[in-house]
Amino acid sequence: MSLIKFFVRQGVIAAAILVYFVHVVDAIPILDGTAQYVDYVSDVDGSTQTFSIYLPDDYDPSGSFPLSIHGYGYGGSASLSFPTSFADENDWILVNYDGRHHLQYDGVAEADLLQILDELEAELAVDPTRVYFEGYSMGSTGSMRMGFRHPDRFAAVAGGAGFLDYDYWYERWYAQYSGTFLTDFSGPEWRRALLEEASVVDIAENALHLPSYFVAGTADTVNRPENAINLDSRLVELGYDHTFVLVPGGGHGAGWSQSAALDYFLTNDWTIDPYVPDVVYKTNQLKYNSAYWVQIDRLHHQLDFALIETAMISAQQRIDVSTTNILQYTAFVSRELLNANGFDPDSPISIYTNGELSYVGLLGDITVYATVSGDEIVDWSTVNTLPNCVAKTHELEGPIGHAFMSRFRVVYGTSGSSLANDQSQYEAGLFVADWNYVGDMDGNITAVPDSDIDPDNPPTENLILFGTSDCNAIIDKVLNDQFLPFNVPLVLTDSVIEVSDSSYSATQYGVFMIYPNPLRESTYVIICHGWFRDHTDTPRNLGWDLQTLPWAWSDYVVFRHDATYDSETMRSVQNIFWPPAVVVEAGYFDGCWELAEAQSTPGMTPTPTSTPTYTATSTPSSSSDGWVSLSQSYASVLGGKDRELRVFRDRYLKRLPGGSALVDMFYENLPWLAECVRQEPVVRRMVWLLVLPSTATAEYIVQGDFAVLRPFHLQ
Repeated sequence: MSLIKFFVRQGVIAAAILVYFVHVVDAIPILDGTAQYVDYVSDVDGSTQTFSIYLPDDYDPSGSFPLSIHGYGYGGSASLSFPTSFADENDWILVNYDGRHHLQYDGVAEADLLQILDELEAELAVDPTRVYFEGYSMGSTGSMRMGFRHPDRFAAVAGGAGFLDYDYWYERWYAQYSGTFLTDFSGPEWRRALLEEASVVDIAENALHLPSYFVAGTADTVNRPENAINLDSRLVELGYDHTFVLVPGGGHGAGWSQSAALDYFLTNDWTIDPYVPDVVYKTNQLKYNSAYWVQIDRLHHQLDFALIETAMISAQQRIDVSTTNILQYTAFVSRELLNANGFDPDSPISIYTNGELSYVGLLGDITVYATVSGDEIVDWSTVNTLPNCVAKTHELEGPIGHAFMSRFRVVYGTSGSSLANDQSQYEAGLFVADWNYVGDMDGNITAVPDSDIDPDNPPTENLILFGTSDCNAIIDKVLNDQFLPFNVPLVLTDSVIEVSDSSYSATQYGVFMIYPNPLRESTYVIICHGWFRDHTDTPRNLGWDLQTLPWAWSDYVVFRHDATYDSETMRSVQNIFWPPAVVVEAGYFDGCWELAEAQSTPGMTPTPTSTPTYTATSTPSSSSDGWVSLSQSYASVLGGKDRELRVFRDRYLKRLPGGSALVDMFYENLPWLAECVRQEPVVRRMVWLLVLPSTATAEYIVQGDFAVLRPFHLQ
């Protein structure tokens, strides 16, 4: 069978050359008046992903056009279906984005969308003050949450039948026990803060300058109407501009229409004002820490909500800042901000924090620090008296899911016994298969041995390390090398796990932990050991809960490797396996990346023991960049098989000797041929018939190989 597959693959390579004449990606400019697929390479995992776009028929690169993004529901994929009449009549750019199908527009799906938005604004004539986001069901979850997290990136948002309040969404889809709907939170406390951050109702304050339109049906049993009702109540209480439509007796999606959302955007002509004087921003995680011209740099108490509010008094050259649960913030006071609010930009300004004078001077990027006595803030100034430690920051805060919103590398161990090495490689393979599975992440990652990592010149990506200190040399280095500036506070050998004040058998338990990388500033390490079984008795590990709401591992978890599946306690009302049911301990580090109080799962009591102490002495910093390449794909010609061809290109053609050079040659030299084919319907049909055997064979290879890699088939 393997020999047959070898010859089939070699034949497809030759046929793929012809395919690429008409399926050139990353090379053809977007055309106005034509719905097109666009490929981009994700900054996170290097995979080729797709969205679709429509430019109005009189698009002018020298103009300035509103952009509206449409988010698909659960399991959807970007299509070429657009309200083209609306776009042409009103000169709007339209984009369809699917959030990697199932990810609730969170994690890598959120990172991808921000990447797309950055590059569309950079490469097309997009008016950055008139960017909108609308969607239905999961698309509504994404549009509303993205808007409330990033209110200075969207002029307005709209949604129908989305998750907006974790109290009602979590219990419907991820509750621990099956049966009746629970009105009280049944999940573990360590998960509550993650859910609160993903809950639009809990960050409603951020929508002061973000108008919203949303609808719900009273009989919706998928995302209960209380999601929208509670958000409406919060926005009414705050006095914020919004429109809410409740449809009596309506089910999931009742009352929602894309045209109504677009009309809401168009009629009101909402715009983003980057220089608003009155900023309000609320968060409990520093990865979402800024809006307009203010930025929260450090929290007082981790995972508690922080709030910053500003006001400007031009007659006094005064800026008032009110803070809650904040130790450090930065005000980006520019000449444009001061001019827009009637200040004299050449004269000194004063900044008052919670009523205390904390700065007098000229404009600039002004960072203000709290002075803390015990647990009480006693003063504010521009002098940093905060503890010198490895602080949790916007770049390095955790939890585990944060490492998968930027570039990462998976590393397994080869330095131990054959059994330990095999287990490490197997566990890395479980994660890779989960991440790459077509129809979910659609990723493009591989695992490499620890021997590929030079600890003296480590990569700039986050390191996802599988194994123990006995078999993975990099794990051993970051845990035990006392010459490093700090160590990861974990003991992990082939026989024992020691974390916090607890000790576990490494053969019966597993652990996941995120920590700043002591080998490379501005990056993470994640230590991964062990796996658990789901309701099909299939091994699962780190990747499983990255594909649920909202990438819900804490900073570290210890779990039962030998847990027996129990349908009464490990299954939700939707028959979805509930990973926290196998967790025996979970927790978060404090603001200096030191272990805080752990939270155990009731009924699963760990065995106390001592744990070593490590000293943190350096503060990481970060920088990032990104790129996206735009293209046109001929999905309409290829019968929707464009995704399989892209996977075939990335997984097979480009990995063969000379394959990358061949692909690059076609992209660089042959887009003119694809354009000629595109313009001739008869030629397009002939090409379709000619390449049909090749596309079918490529599809067979891709789907066959990925079926083998699926965790359901791992033994």
